[in-house]
Amino acid sequence: MLSKQGHNPVYALLEFNLGGGVVGGKMISGHYQGEQMAILGNRILNGEKPESIPVVTQGANRFLYDYRQLQRFDIPESALPVGSIIRYRPDTFYTQNKQLIWMIVWILTVQMLTIVMLLANRRKRLRAEAALLETQNSLERRVHERTASLKDSELKFRNLYDTAMVGLFRTSLSGNNLLEANPALAKMFLYKSIEDMKATFKPKDVYINQSQREQLLTLLKRDGYVEQFEIEAKRQDGTIITVILSATWYPKQEAMEGSIMDITERKKSEQAMLEVSHRLELAAHAGGIGIWEVDLINERLLWDDRMFQIFQTDPDEFQGILSDWSDKLIPEDLEKTKKLLMDSIDGKANFDTEFA
Repeated sequence: MLSKQGHNPVYALLEFNLGGGVVGGKMISGHYQGEQMAILGNRILNGEKPESIPVVTQGANRFLYDYRQLQRFDIPESALPVGSIIRYRPDTFYTQNKQLIWMIVWILTVQMLTIVMLLANRRKRLRAEAALLETQNSLERRVHERTASLKDSELKFRNLYDTAMVGLFRTSLSGNNLLEANPALAKMFLYKSIEDMKATFKPKDVYINQSQREQLLTLLKRDGYVEQFEIEAKRQDGTIITVILSATWYPKQEAMEGSIMDITERKKSEQAMLEVSHRLELAAHAGGIGIWEVDLINERLLWDDRMFQIFQTDPDEFQGILSDWSDKLIPEDLEKTKKLLMDSIDGKANFDTEFA
């Protein structure tokens, strides 16, 4: 609210305020605090005793800034501290509209080729009208030229099909026959060539869970197509991969065609992130670390379960206001700790202290 109504830059202490109108500053970052806790947790998990690990006295603060606010207040990036991290930098026009730009280029190219072909056909037609009495050899020559043009078009389409980065296919709806495939699909399922794949590959047998195939067929028959349908598939050597399948059903031909993308590595990365998050939770619990957060905009205090244990507070009685914390301090520490907190909110000091 201050940033929207005021005419001067507003700076903040906590990272989650970035993006809400503040310029930025040296902020307390939950992300970088999490990195530090993860490092400590790994040391404990690797066998070090918690009491032998020195107390971390230097905060995990970073200089973080909002690009939009820097532009608003005409603050040059050269004036920022070395190592500053700038967020919310707008994407370039190309990045924002990459798909649209390429679609327009493709449409314009197709239109240009169409116009060229129409002009060429018109010219040929005019020539044909002027040469109705030409010999049969001349007619055969023109037929030959047209055939060569069609073959060239077919070759271009085949080149696009064969060089695609994702697997492309056409199969019978029964799942017994692979009608068409590109090299990327053969490579994905560990076949040496498309011919080898067509000879032995049965699409219905790649499903680890046949109920997934039944669900896929149900959707195809109901909607005529599916998009981003995730399945587990078995490759030639028996290994299992996770893929995303998009397909269209052609009822008259009793066939479907579409594309397959291997997302196995992406799924592994997602699982690794979940494991890291679990390890961080274990590390925080093992280290006796409580995590707290102050929402300055809404004046709310947030605690994790460990904070309730440290301050011996019943979560049902916790109101989420600063007094829930300050009332727990002994009188000797109360005033200096509250003052340091206010100074840190104003950007005058870092809230790094000990109290009882």
